[in-house]
Amino acid sequence: MNAVNETSKYLEQGLLDRAVTRDLTWGIDVPVEEFKNKKIYVWIEAVLGYFTMSKAVLEARGQSAEDFMKAPRLRTYYVHGKDNIPFHTVIYPALLMAMDKKYALPEYIVSCEYIKAGAEKMSKSLGNLLTVNELCEKFDADSIRFYTVAGNPEKKDSTYTEADLIGMHNKVLVGGLGNFVNRNLSFLMKKFGGDIPDGKIDGDIREKTRALYGTAGERLEAGYTREALETLLEYISLANKYYDEQKPWVQVYENPAAFGDITQTCLYMMANMSNLFHPFIPAAMDRLKGMLKLGGAEWKEAFVDIKKLENVNILFNRIEVK
Repeated sequence: MNAVNETSKYLEQGLLDRAVTRDLTWGIDVPVEEFKNKKIYVWIEAVLGYFTMSKAVLEARGQSAEDFMKAPRLRTYYVHGKDNIPFHTVIYPALLMAMDKKYALPEYIVSCEYIKAGAEKMSKSLGNLLTVNELCEKFDADSIRFYTVAGNPEKKDSTYTEADLIGMHNKVLVGGLGNFVNRNLSFLMKKFGGDIPDGKIDGDIREKTRALYGTAGERLEAGYTREALETLLEYISLANKYYDEQKPWVQVYENPAAFGDITQTCLYMMANMSNLFHPFIPAAMDRLKGMLKLGGAEWKEAFVDIKKLENVNILFNRIEVK
């Protein structure tokens, strides 16, 4: 909606001629003799970089850039901040059309709002700029990815604080997802030496799980990563609620058959968590797949097909506030 509204305003003002060169000493040279002292305007050459880089990659693979750009099923995503919308929705399409009207135009324009530091935009001059490198020195990449997507400013500005990142990691990843995985697997290791009892997967849980692939997948394909993650967070709540209500620590003594069903259902949910959450926290989900001896991530229903657990470890460690 950001892209539609901003582009509409831009078009209503009327498209005016725009200089494609700048009087600068640095930048991309203009390959025309009479303009050799000028440089190409950054928002001309920058967006064309999408095309030229794709062309270079395709040629290195022995593929045709012409065929690729004209493929009827080509799906393209352009992700940027809201201040760069006209360059992606007006200037870049115009450049593509000038080269060849059969080239595929930008399809998904993902134009997010800003991530602020408190109430202000991040700025070097204000001294509140936070770089990715600085974040990675303090936190695990999965935690950063998860927090960033959960607070992705898809429809309005969001605010970054270190306390919020730590709080989300501890509450959701450790206390929610990690807790569900760890208490199930550690119980099996402690009580049965990792042996997995036979059982049936709960039909209602299976139906809800399969539906998630469709719901979350549609959100991801449309560029709404935050909405997709919000949908999946409900699955964590469902899993922990199921575990608490079924009381496997009681059923293991009173009804071993029911305990087997509960265990198989929980393992089934873990297997599918390892797929569903993989786009957001890939390293952690790869570790979970390793514990359950699953293959690579696929966007489809998954099952645990082992009889014994071996290498079980804590999925997430709590971040202590200093």
